[in-house]
Amino acid sequence: MTQQRISYTPNPPVQGRSLTICYDFAGSGITATTLRVTFSPGGGSSDHDVSDSDPCVTITVPGNAESITIEDLDGDSPTKSGGVSPS
Repeated sequence: MTQQRISYTPNPPVQGRSLTICYDFAGSGITATTLRVTFSPGGGSSDHDVSDSDPCVTITVPGNAESITIEDLDGDSPTKSGGVSPS
């Protein structure tokens, strides 16, 4: 089983609030990756580059979001998904 390297706080994310997404590079064999963040419904996707020297990114959760999916485009972390809480 592949190690989950993606985490976010707060968990669960809250509509209209800031969300910090981090990647754990320890033992991964890579020094950078791109995280694709998708909010549903209708939030579209956005790509965020992270590296071992800057492993976190902060974004704003759309006010109508009900769920989040985060894909690791370059590394081996499984996709992380979950629900979004109302504000």
